[in-house]
Amino acid sequence: MAVGKMSNDVKPYSLQKGIRSALQDLLRSADDLVPEEVRNHLRGMSFESESHGDDIGLPCPLKETEAVTALKAVEASTVAANTDLRFGMDKRDIKLSIERATCFLFAAYLSTVDGMAKGDPNAKSKLKGGLRKTLRLVKAHIPKVDTDLLKAQSILYRRLAANLYQTRTPGEYFHLHGSLEATTSLNMIGLEGHRPDVTEYHECVNLIESHMKKFSTAELEEMNAKHRQAGVTCLKYEDFKKTNYGRSKMDLPPWTLDNLETSTPPVTFPARDCTNDRPQPLAGIRVLELCRIIAGPVNGRTLAEYGADVMKVTAPHLSDVPFF
Repeated sequence: MAVGKMSNDVKPYSLQKGIRSALQDLLRSADDLVPEEVRNHLRGMSFESESHGDDIGLPCPLKETEAVTALKAVEASTVAANTDLRFGMDKRDIKLSIERATCFLFAAYLSTVDGMAKGDPNAKSKLKGGLRKTLRLVKAHIPKVDTDLLKAQSILYRRLAANLYQTRTPGEYFHLHGSLEATTSLNMIGLEGHRPDVTEYHECVNLIESHMKKFSTAELEEMNAKHRQAGVTCLKYEDFKKTNYGRSKMDLPPWTLDNLETSTPPVTFPARDCTNDRPQPLAGIRVLELCRIIAGPVNGRTLAEYGADVMKVTAPHLSDVPFF
């Protein structure tokens, strides 16, 4: 983002107003999917900045801060409405940190375990040890294996088999996606699966992109389908809307709610724990998390933070990214 001298007739952009505008757009497009009990809490919510005032903390072409803060506002208000329902109405002072909401978008890359980030080779030992300890507590047994079965995350070169790269046509990009199966993606474009001698970030990127530039997006799509990989051509928004998938999404609200079945009668919330003066909103709710990679684990962690008992269910033959 270019920063220049602002003329006297141009008003500075207000992040607060941008967030409010994004929230109104979200509610308008969500229509009747947001209950009035949730909207009541939204009306009194405040958005706070811990260090940057009204400045943009993440300069980029997309209004990421505004969008994610609006979504988090709906989440917080939903939690408040749920708490009212379970534990009685209360006057609530809901404050949402703009910086923390923004950082949530890439929390998997900011988080550390014992001071070790995702790329630290010693981080896995902490995660695996914690998993075995939990399993011992429930008297379960699985082989003591690293869930990154194909070592796709083992070194930076292999991790960058999942990244956006320019293709043979300038300005056209393809998302190579070997996050679980790096060797297949790298071999597909003519590279070795393992290059422990290539360790510097830009060196890895330049090497992989130099091979990606040998192919058009159409050729990469064909290769991708042949090798059953998850990569995809990067489309501009106007081009995305013209695709069959894009057309099918244009008239849909931000989210949809579907009943899987209606024959099971509703049940009451679990009884309140009287020993806890500040009960968590989802205390006593049990959740099965049967997902991999980012979205599923994020949802599982979010529900757990609100007090739900979340059990992750997987299988020894399914590869995963342990840090997520």
